[in-house]
Amino acid sequence: MTKRTSRKSKARGKQPSPPKLPRLSLDRQLDILGIVLVALAGITLLSFLSATRGSLTESWVNFLSRIFGLGVYLVPFGMGLAGLWLL
Repeated sequence: MTKRTSRKSKARGKQPSPPKLPRLSLDRQLDILGIVLVALAGITLLSFLSATRGSLTESWVNFLSRIFGLGVYLVPFGMGLAGLWLL
């Protein structure tokens, strides 16, 4: 008796892979981080100078003052300089 060999069809059709999103280069990532740091430094500096603060800026200033104490007034300048250096 001869064995029958069955062929399994491998014509399943390859699933197309999802399109890959373009990766940002390291330079572009550092540029974005620099812009975010400069913007955050500007908002922080303006919130220090403002007579009235919103709930978000009040929380941000309180958070920074708990971490840095009186050095909190130097933080926006440090963030801004770091952001400009990254740009």
